[in-house]
Amino acid sequence: MEKKLIRKCPICNSDSGEILHHQSFADLDMYELPKDYDIVCCHRCGFVFADTQASQQDYSRYYQEFSKYESGGTPVWTTEKMKPLSKFLPDKEASILDIGCANGELLVELKKIGYKNLTGLDPAKVCVQNARNNEIDTVEGELFSINSVIPDKKFDCIVLSHVLEHIRDLEKAADIMSNNLNDGGVLYIEVPDASRYSEFFIVPYYFFDTEHINHFDENSLNNLFLQKGFDLLQYEKKVINQMDSNKLYPIVYAIYKKTNKKENIKNIVKNLKVRDSVLAHIKESEEKSKWPEIDRIANSKEKIVVWGAGSHALRLLNNSSLSKCNIEFFIDKDPKKQGMKMKNIPIYSSEKLKMHKGPVVVCSALYSDDIAKEIKNMGAENIIIVMK
Repeated sequence: MEKKLIRKCPICNSDSGEILHHQSFADLDMYELPKDYDIVCCHRCGFVFADTQASQQDYSRYYQEFSKYESGGTPVWTTEKMKPLSKFLPDKEASILDIGCANGELLVELKKIGYKNLTGLDPAKVCVQNARNNEIDTVEGELFSINSVIPDKKFDCIVLSHVLEHIRDLEKAADIMSNNLNDGGVLYIEVPDASRYSEFFIVPYYFFDTEHINHFDENSLNNLFLQKGFDLLQYEKKVINQMDSNKLYPIVYAIYKKTNKKENIKNIVKNLKVRDSVLAHIKESEEKSKWPEIDRIANSKEKIVVWGAGSHALRLLNNSSLSKCNIEFFIDKDPKKQGMKMKNIPIYSSEKLKMHKGPVVVCSALYSDDIAKEIKNMGAENIIIVMK
């Protein structure tokens, strides 16, 4: 189905696209991002993205208040993974800025191989302090506040690792990166590889959450950055373990050099590989969205507890019979969520489980097996049902 886009294509500015899927989420207290959106494919360039009504300010505020990485859980960085970047940045005195640095893990690895002029930037206060504890010079802020929090400075290299998929205003972001790089500077981008979603199924609709709003591959990255005066130096498709779990996750990284060449926007190359991969992921998600035990519990109205208040639960509560279940309360280990409500039902720490004798439904995309083991290790005798 075609539609006139709310959010124009952030790469080619087209205002028309094809609806691939409509995604909705349950309500969570203080969660100001949209509760639903269309996943669309741009008619002009083939870029796949969320046609969200939220502004960049809405997303920036969310990342400041709801960081996932304060207790770790960022992609695992090793000295080996830094070799491609160091190939194009041989000078160990080169100034490097990591935007969205979380706890500074990437910069720590760069420090190990001899880089000295390192700066981190992150919107979450706790992450900033954690990075400073790792002896990394770190500033509180985000991509769109660079010029105010780090004034009058340009860098030889800027890194955005697993950041660009969360940015609404991509064209403005690319301009900011160009303006804050020295001529000849290097840009390292790493994002989930949407052209391979269909090869790495985790749970239904896993790749569609409230904050992951852009679905890149190497073609769409080039369409964005070549028109902004960058040359592609290298790209590579890889597989990583997602968020310290045993779940394999496809990524693509690309390394660009600022050359100030201005490619004509008409040279944007249309490619539908991501569209096809996303449609295959949607089809498999539909086929695997069947939980007979949850259907039974919904009909019986027995009281249950749901362990998990993340994206997987937010999707399930709006798109499965879990929404019809008699949920007594939620459990989540994120202290920021404890005390909040989801669908007007309170969220507690795991201590509260001692008060419940009925079934526990585990709703975690990455850690469901670990949670089930934790429940058993607590000595709880509850029936455990895993939705994955």
